[in-house]
Amino acid sequence: MTKETFINSVRSEIESARSRTYWERGVNDYASRFADDLEEWLDGNYIELDDLRNLNRLEKILLNGANDWNHYSWSGCSLCYNSQIAEQLCTPSELKKTRNGERQPNKYEDWLDVQARALRQAYLLVQRAVRNTWNRMSEPEPQSEEIKKLSRMLGKMLLPRH
Repeated sequence: MTKETFINSVRSEIESARSRTYWERGVNDYASRFADDLEEWLDGNYIELDDLRNLNRLEKILLNGANDWNHYSWSGCSLCYNSQIAEQLCTPSELKKTRNGERQPNKYEDWLDVQARALRQAYLLVQRAVRNTWNRMSEPEPQSEEIKKLSRMLGKMLLPRH
């Protein structure tokens, strides 16, 4: 399988993921950006396709030097402004309630913490898409009826006769 085919398969799986809510749409958008990053890094030979077989390695690749998704978010590796994050992940009523990100999303988190949660979920979506793509690649190709018939005939010929 080529790099392009692999990334297209990952992308199609991400695009087919459920996205009914604003939160899910935002998470899927982050996941699509991760797929874009993977494609860029594969095209630039910064990573090899086999690097994506190890799912722990996949997370390290996507973290791009950050320790975890919180660090990734707070380091400015993704959206930086509260208004951008709120727009990415909130419903219109939540945007109004938080004045487009001017107010905190809740009493326990900052907008960058909320983004970190979304990024983690996006990574898990990409991880599932990559794992499913590898699994599809490793499945044997379906045999045609003619090949199946020939193998049965050959098997009968090779069986010992008593």
